Order: sequence, then C-alpha cells, then structure tokens
Amino acid sequence: MKKKQLLVASLRFAMRITFVQIALTIAFATSVLANKIEAQAVLEKKFSLSVQKAEINKVIEILQKQIKTNFSYSSNKIKADRLITFSVTNKKLIDFLEEVFKPLGIG
Repeated sequence: MKKKQLLVASLRFAMRITFVQIALTIAFATSVLANKIEAQAVLEKKFSLSVQKAEINKVIEILQKQIKTNFSYSSNKIKADRLITFSVTNKKLIDFLEEVFKPLGIG
C-alpha cells in the first residue's frame, strides 16, 4: 500500500512540475510575442555621407555611428577592404543599401 501511495505522490509531483514548466513557457512566449518589433524602422532612417576611396568596413563603422545601429557581417565574406566612393544626402538606409552595397554583392 505504501508503494502505491509513494507512486501516486511521485506522479503528482511530476505533474505539478510539468504544469509549472508549461505555464512559464506560455507566459514567456506571449511576453516575447507581445513586444513591438521595429527592425524595419532602421531601414527608414535617413543620413548624409560623402566618402572617397574609403574601405567598406570604415564606411560601415561611420554608418553605425550616424544611424545608431549595429551591423553584423564577415569582413572576409564582403571583402571589406575594397575601396568605394560615393556621396549621398538625406538618403534612406534601405535606398543606400540597394544603390551602393547591392551592386558590390553585399546585402
């Protein structure tokens, strides 16, 4: 009889732990989904910049400072030591990426 009671008690304990884990998972998942995501807003930021024969990695550093964001990239993959020349005034980041970086195979 004691073995049966011990088994029932063990099962109830396991069920309580499982219930708590499921409840916490749901709570955290809904809080993550409830946050407003504004990743696309970065692409709408405008900036002005003029460079002559500057390395791509230097241009990216300047952009990060101007638009207050960070880019993740591999210097080797994008060949960041290449030199580029351009001038933009009050240009959206999305347009800049399409016009300047995309022809270079970046993006």
